[in-house]
Amino acid sequence: MTTVSDRVRRLLVKSRATHYVLAKRSGVSAGQLSRFASGKRDLYLPALAALAAALGYEIVLRPKGSKRRTKR
Repeated sequence: MTTVSDRVRRLLVKSRATHYVLAKRSGVSAGQLSRFASGKRDLYLPALAALAAALGYEIVLRPKGSKRRTKR
């Protein structure tokens, strides 16, 4: 099962933005971002949401079993 963290890590790689730039945009420290990107640590939801927003995405919760899919 793919986690939200896994998806955000893929977006991080796909963006090709530097950790410095993403740290500035998201407010997540460069150290935290580096540890997250390397898979050594996960981020709490507020930091994960801020990083997703800096990448141009948002984290959305929907009811379990909902047939409605979000665009990727």
